[in-house]
Amino acid sequence: MTTEKYAKEKDNGSLASAMAIAKNYLRTGLQTLNNSKQETIKKIILSGITAIATVLVAHGQVVNIPDSAFKAYLVGHPYINSNGDNEIQLSEAQAYTGGVIPGENDDIADLTGLEAFTAITHFGVGGNQLTNVDVSNNTELLVLHVSNTSLTNIDISNNLALTNLNLSTNQLTSVDVSNNLALTNLNLSRNQLTSVDLSNNQALNRLSCWDNQLTSLDLSNNTELTDLDCFNNQLTSLNVANGNNINFTRFFAINNPNLFCIQVDDSLYSVTNWESGIGDFGFDSIAQFSEDCSLLTSVTEINETRISVYPNPTLSQINFSTPSNVQLTDLTGQIVAQRKNTSTLDLSDLPSGAYILTITNYNGQILQRSKIMKE
Repeated sequence: MTTEKYAKEKDNGSLASAMAIAKNYLRTGLQTLNNSKQETIKKIILSGITAIATVLVAHGQVVNIPDSAFKAYLVGHPYINSNGDNEIQLSEAQAYTGGVIPGENDDIADLTGLEAFTAITHFGVGGNQLTNVDVSNNTELLVLHVSNTSLTNIDISNNLALTNLNLSTNQLTSVDVSNNLALTNLNLSRNQLTSVDLSNNQALNRLSCWDNQLTSLDLSNNTELTDLDCFNNQLTSLNVANGNNINFTRFFAINNPNLFCIQVDDSLYSVTNWESGIGDFGFDSIAQFSEDCSLLTSVTEINETRISVYPNPTLSQINFSTPSNVQLTDLTGQIVAQRKNTSTLDLSDLPSGAYILTITNYNGQILQRSKIMKE
C-alpha cells in the first residue's frame, strides 16, 4: 500500500476511508512486533505516519480562486464555506451539492475554481464581463444560466443532465446542444446565431431564439415542443410539423420578413387557432401555413400564389386581389359559401362570427387559408 492510495482516497472526498487505511499500517506494525525485525516494523510505522500526514494535508487543500469578486461570493456563502474561514477547501467544494449563483453585476471576470464544485446542480451568472465559462467538470448540472455577458462560445458537451439552459444576451455565433438530450427549456435569444441544430433534443418543451440571424429552423423532431419564440430573425424556412401542434400554447414568429410559409401539422387547425394575431400567437401577414412548404418551390411562386383578402373583418363582402376559387366554412367544417373564379364573396346573410376561407387553384390544390371575421 502506497501514499498514492491515500491521495486517491482524498480525491474521492473520503477522509474517513483514507484515515482507516492509514491506521491499518500502524496496526500491521504492531501485529508483526513479535515476529519481525525491528527495521521492518519501523518502516511500516513510518509509512503509516507519512500516509496520515499526506491525507491531512490533502484534505485541507485550498481551491485556487484568483478572481476576488468570485472568491468573496463563495467565502461569504455559509453552505459552501462550511468551516467559516477565509478560503474554500477542496473538500468543501466537492461536498457542496446546491447552486452557485453570484449576484448580477458583481464584476466577476474569471470563474477559475468553479471546476472544483463537481456536485453542484445549478449555476447562474449574469451581467458580468465574462468571456469564458468552463463547466466541463460540473457534470451534475441540471440548470445553467449564463446571460448578459461577453461570452462568445461555450462547451456543454459534458453536461448531459442539463434540463434548463439559458444563454441569452451574449455574443454567441454558434452553440452545440447535440449531447444534451435531457433539455426541456432552452433560451438562446439575443445572440448572433445563424443556425442551430435541435434534432437531438426531443424532450425540448420551450424554445426561445428570438433576436438572432437564423435563416432556417427545423423543429419537426421536437415532439414535445409547445412554446416557441423565434421572432426578429431572418427566417426563410420554419418547420414546426412535430405532431404536437394542437398542444402549442405560445408561438411568435413575427418580424421575419422573408418567411412566406410555415410548415405545420394541419394548416386548417393553425389558421383556426393561431391566426388571430393577438394573445400568445403572432405571425407576419405574409406568412401562410402549409402541410408541405416544398410544394411552393420558391419565394416567387409563393408571392404569385398569395392572394389578398379584404376587408377583414367585414360587415358584408370580402374581395380578392385575383379571381379565385374559394370556399367558406364555419368552424365546424360546414360549407356556407363556395364560388369559382370570383373576385368577391357576399357574407351579408351569414351570422356574425369566425369563418375559414380556403383558396384553391384549378387542380384543387390548396393555395392558402385564412380566418375571416364577419361583424
